[in-house]
Amino acid sequence: MRNRLIDRHDGPMITMYAPIFREKLEKLERRGKAHDPEAVKLRETLARIDRAQNRLSLSEDRECYAAAAE
Repeated sequence: MRNRLIDRHDGPMITMYAPIFREKLEKLERRGKAHDPEAVKLRETLARIDRAQNRLSLSEDRECYAAAAE
């Protein structure tokens, strides 16, 4: 079930954690840890969030699904 939720691409994903993830990534980059595994994972997660939010703004279907990153 976990993979099905993570791989879901047919509906919008909205998360309240994006600002927290962006702040954490900025802190890591300021400390010179931009290539650490945690920073890489944050970038991947933020990219997924951005793609989902872009689909939401482009779609006519306004149903929202709450989701959280790993």
